Parts: sequence; C-alpha cells; structure tokens
Amino acid sequence: MVVDTTGSVVVVNTWTGAKRTYTVRFHRITIPWKTGITYGTFTDARDGRTYRTIQFGGLTWMAQNLDYSPGGTLGICAANSADSCEKYGRLYSWAEVMGAAAIYNTDSLGAATPAPGICPTGFHVPSLDEFTLWDNAYPSNSAYEVKSSAPGVWQTNNGLDVAGFNGLPAGFDYGTDIYYQPSSLGSGAWWWTSTEYNTGSTAREAQLLDGYNILSANYGDKAQRNSLRCVAP
Repeated sequence: MVVDTTGSVVVVNTWTGAKRTYTVRFHRITIPWKTGITYGTFTDARDGRTYRTIQFGGLTWMAQNLDYSPGGTLGICAANSADSCEKYGRLYSWAEVMGAAAIYNTDSLGAATPAPGICPTGFHVPSLDEFTLWDNAYPSNSAYEVKSSAPGVWQTNNGLDVAGFNGLPAGFDYGTDIYYQPSSLGSGAWWWTSTEYNTGSTAREAQLLDGYNILSANYGDKAQRNSLRCVAP
C-alpha cells in the first residue's frame, strides 16, 4: 500500500490467475450517497450488515450490492481487495447467487420464482422482468438514470441516479481467470438475475456499461462472477 501525492490511499494488489499474473492499482475512495433521496435501511440478521433500500416499481430494492459470505466461503472481492467488497459488494457465480451447488453453473436449475437464493430473509434474486422495470421507466437513457452520480466513480461519465439505485461499476470476474479483465472494475456493472437462458450454462444478466445509455439485458456464462442486487415485494 502506498500513498500518492494527493493523499489518497492507493491499493496495489498482485495475484496469479490461471493464465497470467495481474497487478491492479486503484484509489481507496469514499463514494458519497446521492442527496435528496429517501432511503430506507435493512439489517441482514445473518451478519449484521446494514444496507440502504429504495422503493421503485412497487418493489423494495437494495441500493447496494450484496456483500454476504459466511466464513469467506461465497464469492470474491473485485481485484482481490476487501476494500472493493466494502464499496461494491461481492462478485458471485450464478450458482452461488441461487444458493445452489456448483454443478448448476453448467446444468439447468429450473428454480421457481421468486427465488430467495442467498438474499436475506424477505428478499429474493430479481428476475429479468423485475430488472426490466428500470429500462421500461427510462427507455431512452436508463443507464444514466441508475448510475451513481458520485464524481470519479465511472471512467468517463457519471449518472443522474434519479431514484437512488446507486449503480456502481463493480466489474466482473470470470471463474477461471482466463478471460477476466482487471480494467472492468470502473468500466461496467453486471448483475445476475434468477432467469436462466436457453442452455444449462448461461443465465440472464443486467448490464450497465460506461459510455452507454441503456441498462441492457444480456446473458452470461454462469461461472462468471457478477454482482447481486436483492429485491423484496
């Protein structure tokens, strides 16, 4: 760990993946909350962690990505840094999100909805239809409406965060590290949904990219590690 000339702490992490060694440097910054938003709060009884919540589309959404890992057994922190988990939440495979065995990263689970997964009691993993509520509400510029408005968080453009969703660019991690791009931290956000795609090894995800206008629906390999944003009726 070093301190740059501005006084900001710069975290330097080096780790070896399946194919290469990565070194990632990023500033340990405090991300401010959007002012003028009426947030609720919810405390996860499992670990005592408190999350802010918002109301949107008739649902209660966590305004933060889940950061739950009993005994450090679930998910990872982006760039292998605990500070990333504090800011961005953890990154999970689809099977982890669903609370299922790892075999369901390659096989179809066929879970009923709403699927509680690893969300706290009363919350569930959002379906693709539930995530689509955001795009339906802001059809021409949904990305800007849900991105964090905090300066310096996104690489090229911050959002408006009109409803307090607080979309942060947590990036993603590919399970084997073969395709993982450390630069994805800061350039995009990917959230799992409970909706499987047309093969056993893929599921639908909500994708928010730097420089793009739309919170889009995509599909990803279930072994990829994405963020999780829990929702309650």
